[in-house]
Amino acid sequence: MLHRVHRDSSRWTQRYTDPHGGLSLTLDQALEQPDPAQWRAHHETCDPDPEAVHYRIPAAKLRIRADLLDWTAHLLEKNWLPYTDWQEVIRETRTGGIRFAIPGPRPSSRRAV
Repeated sequence: MLHRVHRDSSRWTQRYTDPHGGLSLTLDQALEQPDPAQWRAHHETCDPDPEAVHYRIPAAKLRIRADLLDWTAHLLEKNWLPYTDWQEVIRETRTGGIRFAIPGPRPSSRRAV
């Protein structure tokens, strides 16, 4: 899946990059951008595609939000991360989501200025 997303994203970028390296898009062109590969949370025995090549993070390594920060730092070193929806995973840990339930104090809803 990730290889397909990377390939399709590269083709999309090449298609709309001008000779000077700029990317200028119409709304329709922007909407053609491939969807990112999605992170999913499930038990290994519940894997819907156990034979596929996956990047796995054991649930035991994501016990608290600080663990998620450590994994994010690690994943930022991967050249394929921009082709995934990890950004949405991080957002879900703050606002609540269906993929992860990470214990620990929730961040304040007030933002520092």
